[in-house]
Amino acid sequence: MSARPLRARLGRLTSSAGIAVGQDRGGAHDFAIAPALAKALRNDQQQLSELMRKRSSSKDGGPVSAAEMEEESRLRASIADRIRAIGCPAGYGAREARDDSNRLHQLHCKRLSLEPVFQAMLANAVRVCGAKFGAMYRSEGSAFRVVAMHNAPSAFAEFRRCNPVFRPNPRIALGRAAATKQTVQIADVQAEPGYFDPLPGFSSSQMGMLAGARTVLAVPMLKESELVGVIAIYRQEVSPFTDKQVGLVQNFGSQAIIAIENTRLLNELRESLQQQTATADVLKVISRSTFDLQTVLDTLVESAANLCRANRAAIRLAKDGAYHHVASYGFTPEQKEYMKEHAIKPDRSSIAGRVVLEGKAVHVADIKADPEMKLTVGSGFANVRTVLGVPMLREGTPTGVLVLTRSTVEPFTEKQIELVTTFADQAVIAIENVRLFDEVQARTDELSESLQQQTATADVLKVISRSTFDLQVVLNTLVESAARLCEADMASIAR
Repeated sequence: MSARPLRARLGRLTSSAGIAVGQDRGGAHDFAIAPALAKALRNDQQQLSELMRKRSSSKDGGPVSAAEMEEESRLRASIADRIRAIGCPAGYGAREARDDSNRLHQLHCKRLSLEPVFQAMLANAVRVCGAKFGAMYRSEGSAFRVVAMHNAPSAFAEFRRCNPVFRPNPRIALGRAAATKQTVQIADVQAEPGYFDPLPGFSSSQMGMLAGARTVLAVPMLKESELVGVIAIYRQEVSPFTDKQVGLVQNFGSQAIIAIENTRLLNELRESLQQQTATADVLKVISRSTFDLQTVLDTLVESAANLCRANRAAIRLAKDGAYHHVASYGFTPEQKEYMKEHAIKPDRSSIAGRVVLEGKAVHVADIKADPEMKLTVGSGFANVRTVLGVPMLREGTPTGVLVLTRSTVEPFTEKQIELVTTFADQAVIAIENVRLFDEVQARTDELSESLQQQTATADVLKVISRSTFDLQVVLNTLVESAARLCEADMASIAR
């Protein structure tokens, strides 16, 4: 994806980064908050977000004007008043409202790090709703990963740290919220029939009992209809959360979705810019190093490895029916020497050989689980787990192979495979450029030599025509021209 569409999409997202009070992105709940109050709160937050965005993007770095400071104070005070008007628990005053207003702007200054945003959201959800502790979970298929905890009992926190990924029992609040994609509140989990009964294939439900939880609220985080995660807050006494408190937690969930989407877009933008920059750098090297193919190939393997987070990268080129090592990155000198001494034949025992046989990219998630793959210690592939090989095609024929490896089982993404394919294409272009240059240079040398010969012959003919009666001058000219054109040290004529 190019940088321009990403920036446009990011702009649309950040313009709506405020709490959408009274609005449920999942479409399942109505918070019963006055529409006029919700609209006014959103407008104030959007204005404040825009003011902070303009200030952060200012290039002059000058002091903030008095008018800007006054406008910021007005907006923050208005937001604090409107949040208080929603109906928060006792003790939630102007200071707490200002804190929540400040928290909104974490989406602007911490987009690339979700953990602090999750922690701040969860801490505020627990505090504002009068809960004892809370946890935030991200969905991973049928399982969940804990990504934030606040004020959790030590037994609960330690268990989750040691077991961050788990399949929740479908009887508990988290499991129900995941299954129904709707908010679930249980007034007293210890009075809920079968709540703590274990089920085969699912994580234990006993942690809730060890944590002393009684009232539980689980709010799904939905992106359209897709379950992204769940926010769960707990009380250690039987005290159900009010509708307004439920609405606030649902808003925190909506903000978390915005933060996740912002981060995804920013990461895509950053990766896109990095790829564009790296591609431009490689093209510069190709254009500047027409006569130095080695420099081009060394740049290609290094750029491919760094951008795709590979531990090593190597290029092999075809010669005499085998594929020979010509460039690499991340290998030791001994491993490079080994690869230079051992050409690879097209077969299925190596990633390069398999790429040549198939004529397309080959991606093996774990080569130790591939019985056909032979791993040699000297080549540095003995500790490789995930490997990607891409053919360097010229008119449909593999003239080389670009290989990337990882030391852990971590498959390459489709975007990374596409990027490596681009680098392989650039390598083919560089090799073709060098070949064409060599051909032109050889032809030029041939023409130059032919011209020299023709010129020398013409000179000899001129001497002969001018020295009809002086045979010695003609013979001297002949031997001198012959020695010069044939790059001989000496020449003579004998009779």
